[in-house]
Amino acid sequence: MEPNLENMYNALGEMVDKEGAVVLKPDFVMCDTALHYQPHLIFSPDGFKIEHSDCDPYEDDKTIALCWDVCDIISINSQWTQSVISASVTLLIRPSAETESSDPIRVEFILTDPQWPRKQEKICHMASRYRDIWNNTPSEDFALENRSTDPSLFFPKQYFSGIDDFEDVIYPKGDPDAVSISSRDVDLLLPETFVNDTIIDFYIKYLSTRMKTTEKSKYHFFNSFFFRKLADLDKDQGRAPEGRSAFLRVRKWTRKINIFAKDFLFIPVNFSLHWSLIVICYPGEVETSEDGEAKKHGKVPCILHMDSLKGNHSGLKDIIQR
Repeated sequence: MEPNLENMYNALGEMVDKEGAVVLKPDFVMCDTALHYQPHLIFSPDGFKIEHSDCDPYEDDKTIALCWDVCDIISINSQWTQSVISASVTLLIRPSAETESSDPIRVEFILTDPQWPRKQEKICHMASRYRDIWNNTPSEDFALENRSTDPSLFFPKQYFSGIDDFEDVIYPKGDPDAVSISSRDVDLLLPETFVNDTIIDFYIKYLSTRMKTTEKSKYHFFNSFFFRKLADLDKDQGRAPEGRSAFLRVRKWTRKINIFAKDFLFIPVNFSLHWSLIVICYPGEVETSEDGEAKKHGKVPCILHMDSLKGNHSGLKDIIQR
């Protein structure tokens, strides 16, 4: 066996557990309207499982598992894009009898992994059900008929020069809230891929460290998990948060700062696989805005939503307004 192919099979073996299940680790998975970060997706001969934790930096993580029998999976659609070594996978799953809706459950994820074609092949050989329902749509740049003979298909030239030698970076060093960047995160800067929370948090840190010392006191940057916790998106992306319960969920995040003394609060938002930015302007002027004092000083409190979808992001508008 050629060295590259042998290495590829060895890497695949590391992602297969003792019972023969294939374990995938995408950055996130979308399950209907719920978005779960850093999940473990487990394909086994008996079915499909999503394991994820409640991402809360101030509380102990709780592992949550969603399980379905293989016979309940209606279809699996996969598209492999060789140029960015990524696969887009969508599963339609039959809802349980206890569920009110009869609509299929839609599970979507993006996996950046040069060994995905082999892992897909492994999954399809687990049970005939997988082979029967799997629809594979290779992109034009992926020569499917040559994949078994050309190892270079699985090891494309990287978009960034020197990426193979990339070493993990901790930024900024010495900061208790420093962000760790790996080569896997950098790969997500490639075209046609999804930027993850680590990249967003890194850039927030970068911007904050570039500010003049005299200006820093005017701004506060929340990390990428703040809005998720505030709106309780891990439970229901479409439900608007109740005022007091939302406050209780994030009060520990603001106990060391006076947000009303800031001119601007920046809140990154990931909703339905799309990043946008909320900017709260002059929160301390809310009390004086009604009597016109804020306008006299040119500090009118407001909330700006900077979104490339231009306000057409279904569901998010209601959450922000309430």
